[in-house]
Amino acid sequence: MLKSSSRFFFPTWEDDDDDEEEENDTKKSRTNDDDEKEKKNGKQGGKTQNFFCDEDAKRHNALLAIDIQRLSDESFNTKKKKMMSQQQEEKKKRGQEDGFLIDDEDGAYTVTVESAEGDARHVTVTVTTSSEQRGNETLLGSHWIAAYSPARADVKAIAPIKYAILNAVSKGRYVETGAVEVRFKLTSVREETYDFVLFGDSWMWKHYNRAEVLARSEAINLVGYLEPAHPRVVLVKTPPSSSSSSSDLVRRVAITWNSGRDASSTPRIEWRTNTNETSTNWNEVVATKTETYGKEDLCHAPATTFGFRSPGYVHTSILYDVSVDLTSHANGFEKIEYRLLDDATEPEKQEIYCCVYKPILQSSSSSSTTRETELLFFGDMGRGSVDDAETWHISGSPAWNVSDSIARHVNVVNKNSSSKVQGVFLFGDLSYAKGYASVWDEFLAQITPWASQIPLLTNQGNHEYDTEVEFWPETRKGFEDLYGGNDSGGECGVAATVLFPTPRDDKETIGADSDWFKTEIGLVSIVSMNTEADFKVGSRQYVFLEEALKNIDRTRTPWVIVTGHRPGLVDSDEKPDPDDHESNRIESTDIGVMNMIQDHLWENLFLKYNVDLTFWGHHHVYQRSCSWAKFNASSDQIHPTEVYGIGRTNGCVQYSDANNIYSNPKAPISLVVGTGGASLVKELSRPKSEFNEITLYAHGYIDLIAHNSTSLHCKFIDGMDENSVLDEFVILRTTDKNDTRYENLLKIGFASVVLLIACLALAVAYRFFHPCSSKSSSSSTSSSRRSRPRPFGGPTGGFTKLVDDDEEEEEEEDEDEEIEMGQI
Repeated sequence: MLKSSSRFFFPTWEDDDDDEEEENDTKKSRTNDDDEKEKKNGKQGGKTQNFFCDEDAKRHNALLAIDIQRLSDESFNTKKKKMMSQQQEEKKKRGQEDGFLIDDEDGAYTVTVESAEGDARHVTVTVTTSSEQRGNETLLGSHWIAAYSPARADVKAIAPIKYAILNAVSKGRYVETGAVEVRFKLTSVREETYDFVLFGDSWMWKHYNRAEVLARSEAINLVGYLEPAHPRVVLVKTPPSSSSSSSDLVRRVAITWNSGRDASSTPRIEWRTNTNETSTNWNEVVATKTETYGKEDLCHAPATTFGFRSPGYVHTSILYDVSVDLTSHANGFEKIEYRLLDDATEPEKQEIYCCVYKPILQSSSSSSTTRETELLFFGDMGRGSVDDAETWHISGSPAWNVSDSIARHVNVVNKNSSSKVQGVFLFGDLSYAKGYASVWDEFLAQITPWASQIPLLTNQGNHEYDTEVEFWPETRKGFEDLYGGNDSGGECGVAATVLFPTPRDDKETIGADSDWFKTEIGLVSIVSMNTEADFKVGSRQYVFLEEALKNIDRTRTPWVIVTGHRPGLVDSDEKPDPDDHESNRIESTDIGVMNMIQDHLWENLFLKYNVDLTFWGHHHVYQRSCSWAKFNASSDQIHPTEVYGIGRTNGCVQYSDANNIYSNPKAPISLVVGTGGASLVKELSRPKSEFNEITLYAHGYIDLIAHNSTSLHCKFIDGMDENSVLDEFVILRTTDKNDTRYENLLKIGFASVVLLIACLALAVAYRFFHPCSSKSSSSSTSSSRRSRPRPFGGPTGGFTKLVDDDEEEEEEEDEDEEIEMGQI
């Protein structure tokens, strides 16, 4: 047992002030300030709600678990100084240098570790104190324990991977009993060992106040710490084979994974199309690409200092080209399972991942041969945990529940349905690592159950990309984020770009600075933008977006979706920051960014090219809008000094009906789905705006099903229960001016009407010249009536109902009789 008693300062980084919890605190403070102003004016101000119960707040927020008031308690500080002085004297007597002591004669604290049988990655850490200290809340109330890898890591130089506040975990029993057990689930960060350090003294989130090392456990070893892990299915565009006569990039489905071994170990996947575990018919595909990054590729601290860890190596192998003829798969999807290998692994011991279903993407065939398409959408996830600890930093504790719900949803649909979930899109603020690299490993472990089966598409948010301008590398000048924030913790887009390949046309040459792309999945074309990079008219991204939207073939993909992180339409009270104007920065508030997207993109591109849906995150809430065209006049524009409210003329061209159905909408429907796990935030202290049809404060994701070219159904699924639908809506359309098939249908319909009129004219003429035929004609007509469809019901009850014409006519006749009798 290693024990010690030494003090140090955790490093302090200015960018840490911008993490999520401080943002929420700032927003609450701003709201409260506004309330006070309104109260002075005789108005009742709205209050920001806390959407976590007290126990959850203490469980997931270190500030609430620690008595911050003690930091300014002079008597307490005096006692601690005296105690530290005594400890230093004891160390001098024993001839010990500053640092960790090999033996602590008083045995005040001990830390022991036990692993589950046969599983060193699930451990229980036990902390015990001497009997003299039990019941001393001042001394024990702030203790916390942290996991480090490798063991004996310098706690002054590197951040812990996970930590737990002992009194919060034990619900107060640690102070009473002086003992606590803490469950840790360990994730490999490509180091062989872990150990656990007990800290005393309070610390403040973001400033890492003075902390005291009390004890340290023995090291434990991880088996297979360099093994390949965390596969995710991705979509990429790569150059064609050397034998191809075309120079166009080829769309491909690929597997990306992490390991501790580089390309010299021949990283590869083996796959097969059956699920017979005894089969030895494996196909081998060597990784076509291996990437990594170092401190020199990142922008500033903590990503380059206290938070840095090597990401190891990120490998990608092509699973198959998107060149299949969909008609050859008319009877079902082809099921593919695979495993990850390199020269140091034993194939029979590697996990088999099941299953990827082929085909996933749309081929060059007509969409008439494509089954219905199901996709999932959400943003702002973060990293949750299933043990007693939290990642460093805390962010997105409910994310584990959302991820688990998605995994169950995918498994049920893919095993029991003729259709499959064909993709998941996470639009920005992925892990909230913010410069602490180990969080990415924890995040990858969290999403593996579903990301290993279906394509994961991502774009970047402020917590992946945003970096102060002065820290932007010279080689990337001109691609700085628009807002000049510190939200990425110095990662400046690099980590997310390497870890999550996307189908970008020019990624090879531009790297993290071309985070926009277009892809097709089944009946849907998805155009992804980067709201952190310049998208104004004339910018490189604007040119790309226009070309992408203009060249969509609606006969193949009749539905078009645009995704980005910051919302293009949002109901929020987050007002522009005066500092943005003083420093000539672009406004980064909800309203400021929305105005910019409305001015530059909405009418110019989204309306012009008939986008059906837009998906956004960033605002941690669920909102569904009307079918939105634009602000009707310049006077209706949201100005920097005011907030859009009730009573203004708005740009809604259609609302959903009583059954949540949009029939032939003429403008996009906007959805904010920043509900993947990050803390919910209420930025609305007034009645909702006219364009906002519904707002929900709940974690979850959108389940989108494009049934065919005229019917699309979306459900907002509860992140705690995949069987619970919190909101849903349907888009129905009968015409599509971009689809020539509908032009033909209109021509046929017009010809049919002309023919019907001609037949009616002949019938009238026949009856005029043969009046005696009236009775027989009436009888014949009655006997030949058939049922016809009539719209009814909501999205869960079906879209049409058969209504018998005889029943309808009988109702009309009864009504006529009642009128004659004077009853109506």
